[in-house]
Amino acid sequence: MGAMGSRRGRRRRDAKTCACDSIRFDGLRFDGRRANAIDEAMKRDETDERAVRDARDARSTRSGTFTMEEFRLNKRGLGVSSQQRLDALTEGRGSEAASVSASASASKSELREEVDEFIMGVADLDFVGVLGTGSGGVVRRARHKRTGEALAVKNIAISFARDDDGWKRIITELRTLHKSTCEYIVRSRGAYFDQGSVSLIMEYMDGGTMSDATKVLGRWEEEDLAATTAMLADGLHYLHTTLNVVHRDIKPINVLLNLRGEAKLSDFGVSGYLIDASKCHSWVGTVTYMSPERIQGDSYEYTADVWSMALTIVECALGRFPYNPPDVSRRFSFWDLLDIVVKDPVPRLRPELQISDEFDNFVALGLNKDPSGRMLARNMIAHPWIFGRDRSDDKRRLAELTARVLATKNASSI
Repeated sequence: MGAMGSRRGRRRRDAKTCACDSIRFDGLRFDGRRANAIDEAMKRDETDERAVRDARDARSTRSGTFTMEEFRLNKRGLGVSSQQRLDALTEGRGSEAASVSASASASKSELREEVDEFIMGVADLDFVGVLGTGSGGVVRRARHKRTGEALAVKNIAISFARDDDGWKRIITELRTLHKSTCEYIVRSRGAYFDQGSVSLIMEYMDGGTMSDATKVLGRWEEEDLAATTAMLADGLHYLHTTLNVVHRDIKPINVLLNLRGEAKLSDFGVSGYLIDASKCHSWVGTVTYMSPERIQGDSYEYTADVWSMALTIVECALGRFPYNPPDVSRRFSFWDLLDIVVKDPVPRLRPELQISDEFDNFVALGLNKDPSGRMLARNMIAHPWIFGRDRSDDKRRLAELTARVLATKNASSI
């Protein structure tokens, strides 16, 4: 992984020869360049490294503050620019908007002093271990020195941002986490810039991932899946309708669980914004969870996330990746698998599993190869399979499942 990472760090995007932005196979990221672009990239040395340093220096100051659009980061933490703060406030209504109007004569320096309050920086944290890797960075576990709160810190080296797309991904993840107030999207606790890296501070989800639970427990019970899906559908609906973000990398390992019985979407490193009727064209994310239109290189929109969500739910129900046959001795090659996703019938839970008609219909609407016939997130939350569920009961159920997973893992490690 280190060799691949350093090799990727020496490459430069060539817009004319790039077949796709990036491809991810089972958690590893590879650049999807054509052969001639790869050959040229391998020959580059100090020139590219100097370009990275110049780009980094253009965004940082002598004081160690790093600027990315509306965000300012340094060792002390995260600050948001005064103009963005003012814009956000003036979009409000009532007393808050009136307050902004009344104070419009305040000096820019006063407003900046109010806004740029850097909190929870690197000096506030004790690091206690590595949790894993996310899109473009290593995720470490940390503890807040003053409060003792457990946190997850995703470290993204600035050298990862080789081009405008690289910067865009860092900014999108930072903005998504910073702006979200949804209970079912992993919560931001801040960010900071130190030693050439941007670090995103998030709540620590102590229950692992849906992938972890599937490996430990095998097939999920339908009621457990319905409880989890109801929460994730709320998170996805918020992501699409409030933040206008398409996730592009939903899969079991990117759904986090905690012992409070919550399931949350995470890892927005390859997410993108959709405005009005626009569509996405970038080929980023984990290929095996991509919808057919994405695999074929067509434009796509929010319904691509619905496909990935439905495939994730089916994987947990079966206890294995849906396109792999039950016979573990048989496995498709990667390229055969992509061909199967596009050309073969979609995975079904029946007759292998005894499930309700509502669950069967939910899967069918999510795994519709025609994106125009696929349900949206708002259809998901209104679907009879999950609509009207008791959320407190769902959280209790998921908390019990998560506790069983952790107990089993701890017992097996003794």
